[in-house]
Amino acid sequence: MSSLAPAISVTIDENSTFGALNDTASVSAIREGLTLEEINDAIAKTHIGGAVFVGILMLIGFVGNLHVLLIYSFRTKPSNHRIFILCLGVLDMVTCSIGMPFILVDLRYP
Repeated sequence: MSSLAPAISVTIDENSTFGALNDTASVSAIREGLTLEEINDAIAKTHIGGAVFVGILMLIGFVGNLHVLLIYSFRTKPSNHRIFILCLGVLDMVTCSIGMPFILVDLRYP
């Protein structure tokens, strides 16, 4: 048994979608022979605002959750609500300290 793979040809024109891009600048960059690193740097420049916003949210979230954990650990009496708030604070702090840096890396290296 022999399997023949069909020949695949890729053409890029102004109306095609290349990854997450759909503009003539990316198509012209590909035609100009730019390297992938140069194209990624150009795309990353468009994500600077989002990266700054995520960084600010990460910092505020970490400090705010640390504050919540300290207050609810030592200054409130034991209750079901206290345990619930502590669990939410821990999970949100994990998201701010582990998940959001991956978002920043994804925005920097598309």
